[in-house]
Amino acid sequence: MLKKTIVVLLSLMVIVALALGLILYSRLPDRSGTVELAGLNRSVNVVFDRWGIPHIKADKPQDAYQTLGYLHAQDRLFQIELLKRLSQGRLAEILGSSLVPVDRLFRTLGLQRHAEDWVAEMQKTMEPDMLESLQAYVRGVNQFIEAQRLPIEFDLLDIPSQPYTLVDMASIAGYMSWSFAQANHEDPVVQYVAQQLGDTYLADLATSAGSTTEVIPVDVLASVQRGLVQVPGIGTFIGSNGWVLGPRMSASGKVLFVNDPHIGVSQPSVWYEAQLQATGLDIYGHFLAGLAFPLLGHNRSHAWGMTMFENDDIDFYYETEDVNHAGQYRYRDQWQDYEIYPEVISVKDGEDVQFDVKVSRHGPIVSDVFQPLDPSAGSIAMDWEFLEPGNGLFAAFYQLQQADTIAKARAAASLIHAPGLSIMYGNEQGDYAWFAAARLPIRPDHVNSKMILNGASGEDDPVGYQDFDHNPQSVNPERGYVYSANNQPGAVTGKLIPGYFAPRDRAVRIVKSLQPDQRYTAEDMKALLLDDVSETGLALVREMDQLLNRRPGLLNAREIELAQFLMAWDGRHNPDSIAPSLYYFWRQQLQRQIFEDDLTPGFYDLFAQSFLADRSLWRVLDNPKSPWWDDRGRSGQQTKEEILAIGWKAAITRLTEIYGSKLRDWQWHNVAVLEHPHALSRVPLLSKIFSVGPFPANGGIETVNNLGFDLRADHFRVRSAPSTRRVIDFADPAVSWGINPTGQSGVLMDAHYRDQAQLYADGKFRHQWLDTNIIKQHEFTEMRFVPK
Repeated sequence: MLKKTIVVLLSLMVIVALALGLILYSRLPDRSGTVELAGLNRSVNVVFDRWGIPHIKADKPQDAYQTLGYLHAQDRLFQIELLKRLSQGRLAEILGSSLVPVDRLFRTLGLQRHAEDWVAEMQKTMEPDMLESLQAYVRGVNQFIEAQRLPIEFDLLDIPSQPYTLVDMASIAGYMSWSFAQANHEDPVVQYVAQQLGDTYLADLATSAGSTTEVIPVDVLASVQRGLVQVPGIGTFIGSNGWVLGPRMSASGKVLFVNDPHIGVSQPSVWYEAQLQATGLDIYGHFLAGLAFPLLGHNRSHAWGMTMFENDDIDFYYETEDVNHAGQYRYRDQWQDYEIYPEVISVKDGEDVQFDVKVSRHGPIVSDVFQPLDPSAGSIAMDWEFLEPGNGLFAAFYQLQQADTIAKARAAASLIHAPGLSIMYGNEQGDYAWFAAARLPIRPDHVNSKMILNGASGEDDPVGYQDFDHNPQSVNPERGYVYSANNQPGAVTGKLIPGYFAPRDRAVRIVKSLQPDQRYTAEDMKALLLDDVSETGLALVREMDQLLNRRPGLLNAREIELAQFLMAWDGRHNPDSIAPSLYYFWRQQLQRQIFEDDLTPGFYDLFAQSFLADRSLWRVLDNPKSPWWDDRGRSGQQTKEEILAIGWKAAITRLTEIYGSKLRDWQWHNVAVLEHPHALSRVPLLSKIFSVGPFPANGGIETVNNLGFDLRADHFRVRSAPSTRRVIDFADPAVSWGINPTGQSGVLMDAHYRDQAQLYADGKFRHQWLDTNIIKQHEFTEMRFVPK
C-alpha cells in the first residue's frame, strides 16, 4: 500500500512538472517566424543577435516603434506591469496588504493624475510624428497582450490582463523621476538637526552647496531619494558615471564615449536593448520597461547617455491650517481651499483602504506618508518640479535620437524640466559635451532649500526659473574631456546650485585616471569602469595611521595586529582580502558612534541611506572639534582619537560575532554578495527559481565600479550597481561595447534570461552591433512582422 502511494505521488509530481514545463515553454518569446500586426504600413524585418537583442528594420518609424512595443512586451511584460502598478499605487491589488504603504505614497504623489494631464497636454502640443510613434509603441504592447501568452508571473499572482496606455507610460516616467529624488532622505534630517541640535551641529553636516564634494568645472556656451521605495525586482536610480574623451585624448583620434548609470539591482535588468532603423531613424537604444524612446543610445554619428544631476527639485512647505477653516490653508493673508482627491486602494484578500489626498498650491500634503517629519508641524506639502506642466521629457529623448550636432543635443537637453539629468554627449565630428538638463528655480536669497519652508507667507516661494543658458554645461573644453559622477557642478551665475550631490570618491578617481597628456583606448576605458579603488577608503587608512602614531595605547595588541591589514590596503576590493571588510565595518561603526546618538532612530535611518551621510563623515573627520564627536551615552566630550578607537574595537567585535574568529572567513567575498532579485524573491523557493545569482561583489561603495549596499547591515548584499557599462569609440561605432547585468529577457527559462550574468560578474563586455552583416556572422535568428 505504501509503495503504491509513493508511486502515485511521484507520478503526480512528474505530471505537475511536465505541465509546468509545457506552460513555461508555451510562454517563451518567439524570435523566428511571421507575426501579423494590425496597423503596420509595411513589412518589418527583425534580426535577433546572439544575445536576443532585436535589430528592427522598417520603412516608417511608426512601424519600427510598433514592432518594438510588441517585442518589448514579449520579453518584459511583467516588468512593465509592475512599474505601471507601482507608479499608480496599485501593487496591493496583486501583492496584498503589505504593499498598502507603498500604494498610499504613490497615490498621494498623484503620478497617475499628473500623467493624465501630461498626456492631454502632449496630445495638443506634441509634433505629430512623435505622438504617432508613442501611440504605435503602445499599440504594439497591446497586440502582444491580446495574444494572451502572458508571463508565468501573471498566473502565479492572478494578475488580470489589461491594456497598456499612454497614461501608463507617463506614470512609469513619473516613477523613474521619483526614484532620482534625494530630498526625501536629506531634508527631514537637516530640519531635525537645525531644530533639535542647533547650528553648530548643522555646520558640520555637508548640507551646503559644494561641501566635501568634487566640483565639476563648467563652461557656458558663448551663444547663449524615506519616501524613496524600492520593491524587489524594480530598479531605482542611485547614481552614475559618465565621461567623454575628445579626439586628442583618444588613441584612435576620435571621440571615446563612456557611461554606466547606477541603478538598483533587479531581475529582469533595467535596460532593454534594441536597434531601430527606418526613414529618418537609426538608433541603438537602451529602453526602460514601457517607455518608447531610449534614455541611452548611439549610432554611427553620435552617442548620448546620462548621469543624475542631483539638483534640488523638491521643496517642503509647512501649510498653516485653522480649526475654524476646515479644508483650507493660509496663503498671503487669505484662506484657500485644498484640492481633495478621494482614493481607494483595493487590497488582495483584504478590505479596501479609503483616504483623501489634499493638494495645496505647493503640492500634495505628504505628512502622513513621509516619516519621520515633525508631527507637531501640521500639514507639510511637497513642491516637486516634475509635477509642474510643460516638461518636455519625452520630446527630449525623441530628439536626442537625431541629435548629430552639439546644437541639436543642447536643444533636446533644454526641454527637460525634471528629473535633473547630466546629459553626456559625443559625436563622430569630434565634439563632446555635458549639459545639466533641469529647470532650476530661482529661490529668494534667504531660503535654504534643504529646510522645510513657510508656506503661508509666500516669501519662501521661488521667484522664477533660471534660463537654460545659465545651467552648468561644458562643451569641447580645453582639458580634453568632460565627466560627471553625480557631483557638484561649478558656479555659473556666481553661486553653486543646491542639491544632493555625491561624495568625492568616484570623481577624484576618474580625474586622477584621465591624464591630459595621455591617449586612451576602449580597453583602457573598460578597465576604468571596473576600477575598484576606494579613495575615501584610503583616507580612512590615513586616519588609522594617525591614530597608531598619536594614541596607540587606545588599542590592544590584537586590534593593532588587525590594523596592519588595513594599513597595507591599496584600496582595492580583492575577493580574498580582509581589508575591505575591516574598512566597511569600521566605517559602519564610526558612522554610528559619530551620528546615531544625536539622531533618533528614524532620522538616523534616513541619514544613513543618503549621500548626506557619506559626505558628512569626511567633513567631521576633518574637524576634531566638531560637536558630533561628543558621545551622549558617555560622560564628557570624547576626542576624535577615542571615537576612532571605539569604532575600530566595535568593528572587530562585530566581525567576530558574525563571521567567527578565523580571518579567512572575513574575506570580502564572504561579506559582500551580488544577487539580482526578482519581484517574487520575498518567497524563498521562488527566489531560487526567478532571481539570478549570487556572485561575489567585485567593487564597493563609491568606487568607480560602484556597488551600493546598506552599511547598517551585518551582511552586505548589493542593492545597486552599474546597470550597463557602455564604451563607444567613434573610430568604429558599429562595433561598440556593452553589458547587461543578467540578460535581455525577463521570461523564465528563456535562453537570454541570465546569459550575460556571469560575464557581468566577471567584469567582461560583449559587442553592441549596428551592422546586420556582422550580426549574421554569429548566432542569429530572423522574424518578420507583416500588416494584418
